[in-house]
Amino acid sequence: MPAKTPNAHLADHLAEAGISRGGLAHRINTLAVRRGLPAPRFNHASVARWLRGEQPRGRTPDLIAEVLSVPLGRTVTRADIGMRSALPVADLGLSFESDLNTAVVAASDLYATDAHRRATLTRSAYTSVGFVVPAIRWMTAPAADLMDRAGSRRVGGANIIAIREVTSTFRRLDNMFGGGYARSTVVQYLADEVSPLLRHGAYTADVGRELFSAAAEMTLLAGWMAFDLEQHPIAQRYLIQALRLAQAGGDVALGAETLAAMSCQAGYLGEGADAVDMARAAHRSARRSGSAALMAETLVTEAHGHALTGDQRACAVALTGAETAFDRSRPGGEPAWLQYFDGAYLSAKTGRALLDASDAPRSADAMRLSLDMKGGFERGHVFNLALLAGALLDSGRVDEGCAIALHAIESADGIASERVNGELAAVAGRLERYGDFAPAREALAALPTARRGGRGRRATR
Repeated sequence: MPAKTPNAHLADHLAEAGISRGGLAHRINTLAVRRGLPAPRFNHASVARWLRGEQPRGRTPDLIAEVLSVPLGRTVTRADIGMRSALPVADLGLSFESDLNTAVVAASDLYATDAHRRATLTRSAYTSVGFVVPAIRWMTAPAADLMDRAGSRRVGGANIIAIREVTSTFRRLDNMFGGGYARSTVVQYLADEVSPLLRHGAYTADVGRELFSAAAEMTLLAGWMAFDLEQHPIAQRYLIQALRLAQAGGDVALGAETLAAMSCQAGYLGEGADAVDMARAAHRSARRSGSAALMAETLVTEAHGHALTGDQRACAVALTGAETAFDRSRPGGEPAWLQYFDGAYLSAKTGRALLDASDAPRSADAMRLSLDMKGGFERGHVFNLALLAGALLDSGRVDEGCAIALHAIESADGIASERVNGELAAVAGRLERYGDFAPAREALAALPTARRGGRGRRATR
């Protein structure tokens, strides 16, 4: 049997923290009991074995890292102390951790795995119940109580501005060219620039809240881009971690936005009841935030969930509530990341809900209004054209529907979005019903073969 390699990383951290071997063992035993784990019986000899290279089992490496984080004033991870990752990839990022240090490690591990071993994440699965516990913990957790923190990386206003500017830039690119255009760059930035600030940052409580809020916003973007690529297991994990980071930053509005994104993903995957639950949780948070536009967004998202479950009355009630809330919104008075939500966007979401509620004529009316949208949302423009084409075709207005479908197909050129592909595939399915009609054949001929094989799910954003 080959000799074990001494764990120099653990030795260095132990020396820096100024803790003896026996002292470390005692603190781990105490912490394990506080965490509700079976009481261990570690002693100085146990620590000596770890220093010689033995890998402790179960949650012990997490306990060691947490114990060392306190005297060092920064988040210490398993990797920092030379120990292997705890979670199998199947579970990575799915937990809304109550302990902040553990939550930071969970987010950091997700970024690093996505940046360097993404293929392992794509082999995992989306789970329909995966959002339930995070949503409950978001709703019931006490208010965030960040404190001043010591660490090896000083965090100031410039760091926060940089994260928000990078997020804003890549959000624009996502809206223009789709999630496949630059998602890997966003993930790498999270892993290389944001994660070290979360783990090792020294900041005041006020700066800390801004840091976690900014990190949550970028994490949400990375999740949304994965969703756009139909990388649903990855997207789900990012949305959960974005929600946890928003909680740490006390950002109620961003938490509501994240829950709304969870609702969108559930609805996209056909989980109508889950979409309603997430939208309602989002609406409660939106009300707490005081953002009327955000309340409108959560209500129209709920309406789509009701449409998927076949509850047309509840869908109509939610749509009316969304319009009422939007009328109370104040241009310029909403969060910067919510500026996309305007009248045209509300019309698009309304049209989608009506189409799935089998009200194609009213859906077409709403989708026409959605085309009066701002510039810079090329992907959204394709979605809206495709939905309008679908509503017109379902209404029997075939000539106009074929013309709009052709416009959507031509407008999709250069957009890297699996949701766009699925949207166009749904239109193609409708066009094929009119295969003996020349305009329908023309539109179908213009659709690249690669964009005909999607599952035909309609886009949600």
